[in-house]
Amino acid sequence: MKRKSDSPEPPRLAISTKHVGSVIQKIVLRGIPIHKDTGPQAVSEKPTKRTASMPSPGKVNVVLTFIKEHPGCKSADIIKKTDFSAATVERSLAALKQRGLITHTGSKKTGGYYAVEKREE
Repeated sequence: MKRKSDSPEPPRLAISTKHVGSVIQKIVLRGIPIHKDTGPQAVSEKPTKRTASMPSPGKVNVVLTFIKEHPGCKSADIIKKTDFSAATVERSLAALKQRGLITHTGSKKTGGYYAVEKREE
């Protein structure tokens, strides 16, 4: 009868130490969580949100300008006129809403987007 200590160890993956940092960096950039107990080189913090999901400031400004020039416009109007993808427009609208620069008035079907006027106090 074989004991556990008699069985051979499974082969280990050979990775040079100079590549460990770049591998972990790639994993973090892809949003894969790494736990503290993964090893001495492990990243202990949760990865931040990917910046790729954020629209570029230039595209956000184009969407804001379009809304200012066409009050009450729908997202479909913005997509047609700017030639941006639907995902880019939706992310831009979400960013502008979060900053308080635009508002959506009315129902989802018939409502539209409006620029918020800044009040001077």
